[in-house]
Amino acid sequence: DFLGNTKGALLLEPQRTNILLNSDNGSSYGVYSATKTLDEVISLDGALNSFTLEGNGDTNQVLGYSSNKTLSAGDYTFSVFAKKGTNDFIQLFFDGFSGSLNGEAYFDLENGTTSNSFGKIENYGNGWYKCSVVGTVVGSDLTGRFGFRISYTSSNFFFPTANDAIGKNAYFYGFQAEQGSYATSYIPTSGSAVTRIADVSSQTPPSGIIGQTEGAILLDVISDDIGGNVAFRLSDGTNNNRVTFEWSGAKVPYFVVSSGGSLVVYQSITVSQNVRHKIGIAYKENDFVIYVDGVLMASDTSGAIPTSLTKLEFGEGSSNFKGVVNQTQIYNTRLSNAELQALTT
Repeated sequence: DFLGNTKGALLLEPQRTNILLNSDNGSSYGVYSATKTLDEVISLDGALNSFTLEGNGDTNQVLGYSSNKTLSAGDYTFSVFAKKGTNDFIQLFFDGFSGSLNGEAYFDLENGTTSNSFGKIENYGNGWYKCSVVGTVVGSDLTGRFGFRISYTSSNFFFPTANDAIGKNAYFYGFQAEQGSYATSYIPTSGSAVTRIADVSSQTPPSGIIGQTEGAILLDVISDDIGGNVAFRLSDGTNNNRVTFEWSGAKVPYFVVSSGGSLVVYQSITVSQNVRHKIGIAYKENDFVIYVDGVLMASDTSGAIPTSLTKLEFGEGSSNFKGVVNQTQIYNTRLSNAELQALTT
């Protein structure tokens, strides 16, 4: 059972480095107006290696933080697994890197919600949530630290008084800071940064599987909410001959067919991201259609077929698809419109 799929699934991720040391139990993180108790609660991996951050009443805030890091400019994601104790709310933030509004979010560990679009919260069961926040490190602000707080509410980290902060706690496990605009799966560290190499999966299809004069593609997919995300590309390895479905850099979805370097089909349609869709595309000379969730979204009755279609990719070249692919089917004949409608409904 992987990612909720008892039939199995692949988790394919880019190369990432967790730059935070001793990531599991918080032994290398400093605290302010707080008590840190190591190895007090069983974490998600079944070991007694999470820690408790609890207010001690020195001030009206409860704070933990990493050591200073000097980074290259770009987007970074800071994440941790957290579980409520006597307090519902926590905050993750970038400290010292940048004065911009991103790089900060509050998390409600009772209801599983976050305060803004820079934060993301995922339910991992047994009260544990993976909380993450994205921030941008700018060229003039390259040194700082990653911080976490016990928060009074979902928008204010200050408690009314220092006495109100006494005994307010939450549990933490698995800190990670990585360069990139989203969190990948947890990379444990112990004393030094750890790099996980990129995942790669490929298969050469048998001859005749991909239709050269006609065909159809069915895709059951959830795209991350980003621009420039290519759900799939059927091609000769270049953009000169391809059949693709993609979200542009401006997050506009397009059905694109190119033959011999000339655009045959270039249709914008209405398909949202972060939502599961069933997409069906059929191609044949002078006969191109795309169905989404049982609805005909676009068609074109003029154009040649791309030649030498040999590759099916989730992405385009080095621009890998970011999202979830539940199922893919490819046919070397053009399915009828009725079949496409039924299979995508």
